[in-house]
Amino acid sequence: IGGDGAAGAAPAALKLRPGGTLEVRLKGGELRPVAASELRAACRCAHCIDEFTGEVKIDRDSIRSNTGLRATAVEPKGNYAVSVTFSDGHNSLIALRALEQMVGAGVAAGPAAAAAGGGGRTGDW
Repeated sequence: IGGDGAAGAAPAALKLRPGGTLEVRLKGGELRPVAASELRAACRCAHCIDEFTGEVKIDRDSIRSNTGLRATAVEPKGNYAVSVTFSDGHNSLIALRALEQMVGAGVAAGPAAAAAGGGGRTGDW
């Protein structure tokens, strides 16, 4: 799920796969798995980060180690973001640009994503 970029190239897109796994299609078409736990731990909403002090209010390490955490829904938000609902009931709004940076840098591919395979492939979407 994603929109068209200003320069004509589509921005990163996020897709919910069977079993609650996530996959990102980068601008160049490359597919990369994304650990739901990594996206959930990176959430910057007011529930997760104090909007005045910037203090992290969640246990990111605990979230990252939750191997049962899955995405349950992915919904586009205009041409700039996606809303991801997780199996723990939390909902995160993630800018496509931030998602692309996380995945492009290899930050979001945790152990669960690596085990799911798909790193660097360009198969059926």
